[in-house]
Amino acid sequence: MFFGQVPNSGNVFNVPKYQSLKIGEGTGTFTLTGTSTEIKLTYPDGTKASDYSALVAQITPEGANGTYTDIDSRSADANGWSVTSNLEEAKVIVTAGSGKALLRVTLIQANGNEVTASRIVENLGYTVSEDGKTYTVYNADGLIAWGNAVNVEKGQYRYTNCILTADINMQDKTWAGVCTGNSEWFAGTFDGGGHTISNLTYTCEQDAAFIKKASENCIIKNVTFKNLEITATSHSAGGIIKQASGSTTVINCHVVGGKVISTGLGQAGGIIGFITSENVKVYACSSSAEIQSKSWRGGIVGDNGGNYAHKGGTIVACYATGNVVELTPNAVSNDAGVIVGANYGTITSCYWANDELDCGYNVYEGVGAGGKFKEENIENKVTDNNWDAAITAMNQALATANIKNYTWIRNTGDDAENHPLIIQVAD
Repeated sequence: MFFGQVPNSGNVFNVPKYQSLKIGEGTGTFTLTGTSTEIKLTYPDGTKASDYSALVAQITPEGANGTYTDIDSRSADANGWSVTSNLEEAKVIVTAGSGKALLRVTLIQANGNEVTASRIVENLGYTVSEDGKTYTVYNADGLIAWGNAVNVEKGQYRYTNCILTADINMQDKTWAGVCTGNSEWFAGTFDGGGHTISNLTYTCEQDAAFIKKASENCIIKNVTFKNLEITATSHSAGGIIKQASGSTTVINCHVVGGKVISTGLGQAGGIIGFITSENVKVYACSSSAEIQSKSWRGGIVGDNGGNYAHKGGTIVACYATGNVVELTPNAVSNDAGVIVGANYGTITSCYWANDELDCGYNVYEGVGAGGKFKEENIENKVTDNNWDAAITAMNQALATANIKNYTWIRNTGDDAENHPLIIQVAD
């Protein structure tokens, strides 16, 4: 405890400085560390919980003009913000919305007197590891912050990792893509943690995808996108990656509903627009997005090496159910398939289910054209929602590929029509 010095007849003696109600440690804006954050309170000196009849907390989100004048009812939800209090344990628990909010805490004494303290709390939506290389993200603002961090990172290859710890809704948020420059490649790890990113929309005059380019041992895993809308108006589009190269691995990634569109002359794929390396691996992924383009297009990959020296990657145990739509008849190349548009890599135990094909020519249903379009079980159509044989074959293929702890099972959730199978991840 801090002591002040007071002179008295030439002598000096110490008196305690009174400590009022305190919210958390330190001063200034309090940065939250997750969607739900426990903040300890320090009661005024010489008092304890039994000295008070109640502890009341209020939370007020920051207004558009940076003020906090719209006082909400106590403990009420306010644009995603809420707070609960615990008198005995001297704490409040804040459930965070976006941006900043004013937290106001009041102790009520038995005689009705009140002791009040206020503090600004801020929800960045992420935390960063000590070395600055890993963002742990739990809301839309945090995801955007991670993307910005990757884009400003120096060097051709960008290694800033991302781990999701919550589902994220990107409604009304602006996504700017990751690795948008010609010489930029994402080479880190994006781990969705089994969470869902919903309502992400991104339109670009050139290439478009959640991550534009991935390479050099990049890993994208364990994430589902719902209602994804990706549009490239002059080049290629991918639901998750536009171009995969190097030793990129994509595992347990899914696009449920939405659209991936290239209105220009580029490829379009539900998971990856195009693959340019034989070292790229795609395991246990699915897509029900509608794919639209004038060129190579497919539910999982638009072009698996067909336009790049026939260096296609390996695609194992994936399935697709979305429509594959021809934008302009015979515009460039109408190689199209529900799984892959053009294939010069290896496809093993991949399945598809779709009765409404609009693919143009060079279409062999599951896979369009390419040097290996008739090989390795690529025409495995599922009818009458009978996925039993597909589940068995896909799980065997994953085991053979030494992809441990990932197993396809039936989806019994509300989105089963668009996403009939899901991956069960063992601990």
